[in-house]
Amino acid sequence: MEPQIRGQAPADPGVGPRKTQGVVPVSGLGLKLKLQSRRQPYDRATVSRNVFFLHPGYPDGHNFLLSFPAFDSGGVHHATAHVACAILADCRWDGYLSLTPDGPRLPESSLAHDDILIHDKYYFCLKYPVVPSFDNFKFPSSLPPSWLPDANCLPRIEPATSDKVPVRDETCRITCSSSPYEIAHIVPVKEAKWWRENAMFSHTPKPSDSMDTNCPENAMLMRKDIHYLWDTHKFAIVLKAGKWVLYVLENSTTDKLREKYHNLETQRLSKVARQFLFARFALAILNQQALFMKQGHACTLRVITDGMQKTMELSGDKVRSKFGPSNAKSGSRSPTKRPRSTTRDNDALDRDDTEPLLTKELDEDDELTRL
Repeated sequence: MEPQIRGQAPADPGVGPRKTQGVVPVSGLGLKLKLQSRRQPYDRATVSRNVFFLHPGYPDGHNFLLSFPAFDSGGVHHATAHVACAILADCRWDGYLSLTPDGPRLPESSLAHDDILIHDKYYFCLKYPVVPSFDNFKFPSSLPPSWLPDANCLPRIEPATSDKVPVRDETCRITCSSSPYEIAHIVPVKEAKWWRENAMFSHTPKPSDSMDTNCPENAMLMRKDIHYLWDTHKFAIVLKAGKWVLYVLENSTTDKLREKYHNLETQRLSKVARQFLFARFALAILNQQALFMKQGHACTLRVITDGMQKTMELSGDKVRSKFGPSNAKSGSRSPTKRPRSTTRDNDALDRDDTEPLLTKELDEDDELTRL
């Protein structure tokens, strides 16, 4: 007779081996094993057309300001396009869109913020020099009308009881996923000089603690793969129909980004400054969507020299050497690690954007792809 282990029930000679806890018996109980079907790849995208926005002061072929893929019901969201064009015109909110270089304005029925622009090209009409890069972008004294509180019944950004971003946000503000997440800067760490020169600290409740980009109002939790897409300007966060939503900026080779994320409403945002969300949108437009400087011909630009805004006329050679593709900044990740701050209680904000906050394995729904 086998010795009995203390704490073990006596063996019943009429019963087989004890079932291991957690293993569901299949035979004899009418239960069926359920398997998930293999996931199917996303369809290859039927390349969406682009809608182009043009400068009225240059000849055709030399006047492309920017473009957006026509992901909004076959067109482009009116307010988003208008704000993007105005950013390139040094935040001239009084500019207007027209189908011809000399006007007139679009019909009154097409001027609502949330209308869809369905034509192939539009002119942003006004006499204006063009802002060539984010370095030369001066943060405006007021946000565009479509971003103001009375314009669209704008969603409230809630107050928070904690300055620690993981405690405040709890989950990814895009997907609501709880792992793996990282703290994502809105205005990137590498734009610290721009932050100081534009006094962005003045848009926080504690200016003396916000002299660089590492403040809770300039951060939110994002799942690791979403953080990558954010840092490579695959999407921006904009206002549509009174909600904060994602705007996918890239015509990719599959439908994945558009189907999963375009016009997706964010999770509730707490203690995030809308001024920083606007600055991030401007960064995405100037780094990713703008076409004007990439054409490399003579033009009139609005630049910042020694802290002062100036209007300058540059030859095509000067434009290509100073603002050509090889000189453009392509990302928002900080290239080097910085020493941690000794004055902040939110240590994770002092991480470089390339350092993960958590090191858990990616869950099965992660989208960490090089789209």
